[in-house]
Amino acid sequence: MIFNLLMEYHLGESLGFALHRAYMRMRVISARRLRPHDLTPDQFGVLALLWDHPGLSQGDIARMLVKDAPNVTRIVDRLETKKLVERRSDPEDRRAHRVYPTRAGFALHETLGPEILQLRAELFQSLSQKEQDSLRSMLDKLFESME
Repeated sequence: MIFNLLMEYHLGESLGFALHRAYMRMRVISARRLRPHDLTPDQFGVLALLWDHPGLSQGDIARMLVKDAPNVTRIVDRLETKKLVERRSDPEDRRAHRVYPTRAGFALHETLGPEILQLRAELFQSLSQKEQDSLRSMLDKLFESME
């Protein structure tokens, strides 16, 4: 019985594989565009989150980006080495740190903002705005249903 079920499974028909494949292609293209700025997609993601929410804890960053804490620590370490972010002691909990973009980190927003908007337009050019909105809504719904 199990063997028969496995025989009917086709990777090419998997919605999960289609999502993964699109994500991986976007990641490769994004990495190529970010390379001249000495950033990885993960580093950019943390930095972009901090542009909107300066002073997040590393735990907050991990939750918001759906990453594990050790990975976020490594990313923040690298951004700190590049002098794009800084950790500051949390005034309410001296054991914890808050992460803030530095002036150089904020300056990248002006440089990268237009480039990332252009990249986004290129990546999603085959979808109408209505389709993009619908896809975003469906992905949010799917994500929320998995919590």
